[in-house]
Formats: sequence, structure tokens, C-alpha cells
Amino acid sequence: MTHYPGRGAGGAPVHTSLTFDLTVTSLFAPLLAGREVVLVPEHEGIDGLARTLAGGGFAFAKLTPAHLDVLGQTLPAARAREAAAVLVVGGEQLLGRQLALWREHAPTVRIVNEYGPTEATVGCAVHAFAAGDRSVGASADAGAVPIGRPIANTRLFVLDADFRPVPILAKGELFIGGDGVARGYLGRPDLTAERFVPDPVSQLAGERLYRTGDICRLRADGNLDFLGRADLQLKVRGFRVEPGEIEAALVEHPAVRAAAVVAREDAPGDRRLAAYVVAVPGAVPDAGELRDFLRSRLPEHLVPADYVPLAALPLTRHGKVDRQALPKPERALAHRRQAPLAARDDLELQLVALWEEALGVAPVGIADGFFELGGHSLLAVRLMAAVEERFGRRLPISTLFEAATVERLADLLRAGAERTGGEHAGGDLAGSDHADAVPRGRSTLVAIETGREGLPFYCVHPIGGSVLCYRELARQLGVHVPFYGLQAPDAAAGDPLPATIEDMAHRHLESLRGFQTSGPYFIGGWSMGAAIVYEMARQLAREGETPAMVVLIDPPHPAGDGRERLTDATLTVWFVEHLRSLGLELGRSREELLRLAPEDVLHLASAQAGSATPHSRDLGASRLRATLDLIKSNGRALRRYHPQPYSGRLTIFSAEPRSAPDLLAAWSTLAPAGVELHRVAGDHYTMLRPPHVAALADQLLECLVRR
Repeated sequence: MTHYPGRGAGGAPVHTSLTFDLTVTSLFAPLLAGREVVLVPEHEGIDGLARTLAGGGFAFAKLTPAHLDVLGQTLPAARAREAAAVLVVGGEQLLGRQLALWREHAPTVRIVNEYGPTEATVGCAVHAFAAGDRSVGASADAGAVPIGRPIANTRLFVLDADFRPVPILAKGELFIGGDGVARGYLGRPDLTAERFVPDPVSQLAGERLYRTGDICRLRADGNLDFLGRADLQLKVRGFRVEPGEIEAALVEHPAVRAAAVVAREDAPGDRRLAAYVVAVPGAVPDAGELRDFLRSRLPEHLVPADYVPLAALPLTRHGKVDRQALPKPERALAHRRQAPLAARDDLELQLVALWEEALGVAPVGIADGFFELGGHSLLAVRLMAAVEERFGRRLPISTLFEAATVERLADLLRAGAERTGGEHAGGDLAGSDHADAVPRGRSTLVAIETGREGLPFYCVHPIGGSVLCYRELARQLGVHVPFYGLQAPDAAAGDPLPATIEDMAHRHLESLRGFQTSGPYFIGGWSMGAAIVYEMARQLAREGETPAMVVLIDPPHPAGDGRERLTDATLTVWFVEHLRSLGLELGRSREELLRLAPEDVLHLASAQAGSATPHSRDLGASRLRATLDLIKSNGRALRRYHPQPYSGRLTIFSAEPRSAPDLLAAWSTLAPAGVELHRVAGDHYTMLRPPHVAALADQLLECLVRR
């Protein structure tokens, strides 16, 4: 062995700790071939490695992607082609942009993306690029590089939680089999049994697979994509998040060279995603632009709230991203593209203070959008509770769809005070240029996505009364058609609650016609909302106006629900799922929650909702109590509803393939003119949430266009 700074003499540099598995390749391979090994003092880090490689003459160098990224910025371009004949990269996800230096200035260097954990003898899959291949590393191909195919005597499987192969392009956990799999962990039979599982495919007795904990997907061409670690999966407001998926999307932006994404909870109860970005030389990524860029590629729940520019990502001594060292975001609204507009009176000044407190950002301008600032459903609940406490006005949570800025919310509060002489006024805005046509105290219409011209699509609330569940569907459809919600009246605001599905349908038709005086109408609803929209269609048909399209999204069985009792267990399911849709984490598993009575769930939710806000816990509890009471009332109405025949056609989207034929037959009996059934991914609740909602939106849009 030769110590730094000698030349490579056809060997390899060793620049990491001897206890790090990456060293196996760079230490033993050259020695077994009778070549030289150059030891780079560990304390010299990446600078010492750069100087060593600049001397040139190495057969290969084993690096992490982070090492490669830093070398791309520090190694002179003229030295790149002489550094090593082969670069073997592994340890983390490799991005095409990290190869730019070698693709441009060292096209003769061969690059191998290697994947493999210690438990499978380090390397078990490779994706190699031939010398002179410029297809990777160009700005047009900055995304993740595949980890390739298994090496000889190795088998790779992408399996689901039940150890079944997943379809092509579907995510799953990677399992490794073959000669390279270790026997287990010394002195740890428990851990060995957990990670080394029986091979369900092999015909040889005793063969095992190593479960890597890595999330991958199989491409149609047979190559594997590495998507991240299962133990790095994040859970934010009820959604499972793969940070690697967001990072890969970020680096596709031409101004971003590297990125890391973590979930932070710098304020109790407010868990949000933060993105740390390193810009390409000479670029200054705008946070608002990055947010819009991600929204065009990812579901809303994968778009970070915070964006932190860094000169470089912090690294561990092994060359991997040190996520624990990422700094706390300075939440000074990096999203804003212009100076904030200051409050113009005391009302706006008070609202700005409430927004800054709820969102944890400052300064907030009166034209800044609530959701653009990182707001989400749970924060909307807290903000509306704070508004009620400060001003004595109880506003529906959906107000933030329509009055999404301090300026518009202040206008709404002023208008309500003028109409009621300063006393409390309930109801909701119609939310468009036609809003004055609707009696504001009675309208149930909510504008959700209205940026497009054309006939709107209206969706009726489910049993919880809120239309927040449609936000992601509206975002997906709203780029094509205007999207409006029809929410339940607010009893606490003085609006009477209809006692029957027929009365609900009549009330919503009044709101709809106050906004759109004549058809054609495109109406739909999910869960209990499907039953209401069916009755709306019947009432329209009875008046001689058949809707252009009636969409039932996973509707209740028309013959079954009316004969069931309204049990505590049923109420608990409805209430828990409503809270989960808001992103309210109750510190219990779903199974544990479903064993509780509704009142016990209410107490848990009240404590959780109040624990992260300085405002009164009782206020949060009162809103949650009102929601539970509404669910009970709506549940009784649904149980009493017996749908009658309808003369028009129905379009049904079902998330339960096993029950779809029975559902189709039952609704076809009521609508002999025809029922069009579409099966969609997910279950009754997840079909409206990412990632399944994208497929639902695509199918629904296709149906709307055909009409």
C-alpha cells in the first residue's frame, strides 16, 4: 500500500473509513489484482480525494453521489479525464446532473451506478454507461439514474407488504436473493429473522431473501429505479411521503443542482415538508417558481412548504447527506416574488397577526394566499377558530377556498358586519363574479378552482358536511373545468339543517340555480354526497330538466344502508375518517381508534387540535362537537333515504372491484336508461387522496369531455 499523495498506478484511492462498506470495493479489488491502493487521510475529506484524483492514473474510484457532486465543482475539468478510467458510484440515489462534468469533459471515463447493501456483499445491481455515452448528465436528463439489473448469481424482487410481486412501475420493497446474501447478523437471531426471510420462489431448501428496506420500482425495460428508504418515509398530515421522489423532481428544475427534503415540526402539531436546494452556478432558484414546478409534477401533499437555499448539502464523514445537520428554515416567506402588501386598517392588521401565528410565517402580506404560505386543512380549522374567537364570526372552513387572502377575508368580515349591523352572520360566499345572485346567508356553494372558462362541475359534500375532501380532485380537474363544492349548512351559524336527503338536495339545487340559472348541469358527489346528488338529479328531472351528467363516486348501496342501524361503530368510522381527511393525527392507529366510542374520539381530537394552538381548546372542541353532531344528523337522514327511480343516466366510479358488479346491478335497477361503471384505484377513502386521485381525475375528465 502507498500513502497519499502517490499516483494511482492502475489501482484505486481509499478515502473512507475502513469500517464503511464502500471501502470493500476500493480496498480489496485492487489488492486481489495486484494493483496499488492509495490511502487518503480520512481527516482531509473530499479535498484530499480531489487532490488525489487530480494526480490521475487510477483504474477506478468508488464514490458516493455526494462525493461526485462536490468533485464536479472542485476538480479541474482538464484533470477529469485523467482521474480514473472507471467511476463506480453507490450509496445513495445518483442523479444525471451529477455526471455533467464527466460527460462533458471526460467522455472516455466509464461510469457505473452500483447498488447493494452490506448484507448482500455491497454490490448486487449495476447500471453502466459506456465511455463516450452522453445520454446521461445533460440538462435534459437530470433525473435519477436507474440502479440497473442484478449481477451474476443474484436475484432481485420488488414485493408488496404480503411478499407478492408488484406490477411494473409500481412501488415496492426490494428483496435480494442469491449467492451474495449474508447468513445473518452475528449474535442477533431476532434481527436476522426479521430481515432474512424465506425465499418463496427458490426450489432450494433453506434459501432466503434479504429485505433491504429500500423502495424501488421495476421499469418496463427491466432496469430498477431506486426511490428511497422505507425508514426515511415521512408521514405528513396522514400522507406517506417518499422524500426521494420529491428530491428527484426538484433536481429536474434547471436551476437546481442538488436537493434534500425532510419533514420538520418546529412548531408543535405543525409538521411540514422542507426542501433544501443547492443551485447550479450562477442560478438563483425562486421558491415560488420551485413550488409551481413541483405542483406540475407531484400531488399537492408532496409539495414542500419551505424552501431553503444552501451553498452545499451537509455530508456525513462517509459522504452521505447529513439530514440531521440541515438547518431550521427561516420562515420569512421565501415563496413571495414581490414585497408584501401591508395592512391598511385595524381589521387587516389583526388578521395578519392571526395568519402569522397560525402559519408560523412572517411577514404576511394582505395579498398572500393561505395555501401558498403552506396552509393546509388542519391549519384552516385552527385559523377559523382564531377568527371566531377574535371577531365573534363563525365562518365555514371552506371560506379559505374563496377568501384565501387577508384582504378578501377582511372584505368578507366587513360585508357580514354591514348586513347584520355588526352581529354574527353565518353562511358562505358563492365565491365568483356571480356571488351577489345567491342569498349569502343561505348559499351552500363554495368556489374551489375557478380559473378556467366553461360549464362548472359541482360536487356535493359527504357525511362530514365539508368539501375540503375535494381539494385535490379540484386541483387536478380545475386546470380544465371550473370546480365548485356544495357544502352542508352550518347549524352553529344559524342555518337550519335539513333532516332528509330530499331536503338537502332541494337546498343545494337552490344554491346551484342561484349561481347558474339554467343547465346543462354537471353534478357529482362522493359517498353520502352521491346519494344527495342522485336525489338532486331526480328533482331536476321531475321539473323537466335532466342533468347533462350525474356522477356517483363510490356511492352507498341503494338498497342496503336504509336497513342498517346507526351504531356507535359506524359513527366512529365516519368521524375518524373525517378527522384523517383534515390531517389530524390522534396518536393512535386506525384500528385502535375504531374500537373507541365517538365521544372518546371527540375528546382525543379536541385535545390534539388545541395542543398546537394558543387559542382556546374549547373553541376547537366546539367545532369538532358540531362536526360529530352533523355526522349523526346526516347519518340518520341517509339511513331513512330510499332512492326512487331516475329517468336519466348515471356515471359511477367504484373503488371496490369485488362489490362493483352488485353495485352496478342495484343502481341499474333504479336508472334503466343506463349506468356507466368505472373502477378506480384505492379504497373508499384513499381514492380521493394522492396518488389514486390522479387516476380518478383523468377518468372523470374523459367522461366530462365526452358529454
